[in-house]
Amino acid sequence: MSLFLKNYAIGKEDDAFKVSFQIPDNCEYTTFVDPYEVNIIAVTLKPYEKDPTTNFVEYYEYFSCIENVINVDFELPDGNSGGIGDGDPVTKKPRLRIDDLKMA
Repeated sequence: MSLFLKNYAIGKEDDAFKVSFQIPDNCEYTTFVDPYEVNIIAVTLKPYEKDPTTNFVEYYEYFSCIENVINVDFELPDGNSGGIGDGDPVTKKPRLRIDDLKMA
């Protein structure tokens, strides 16, 4: 169980997919599409923070399909460091994937 993520879900809404997730209130996140066409939600501690709190806040992001597939990976700090920004190791899980989507 990660200290940086809990209660995540994915659901279809009109022409996009809604991903809901909870992260500690002293963390922040960014989204981007990697070179393999995977949507990434990268979670990091806010500046000057050392450990995640136990107070979680819910966020929502919307993603479109890429070639009839939706892939979303979470990149989470390993728990011993500040995360992605300073080159520290990250965990790429969980992965959300839905295949053979026909968005009409």
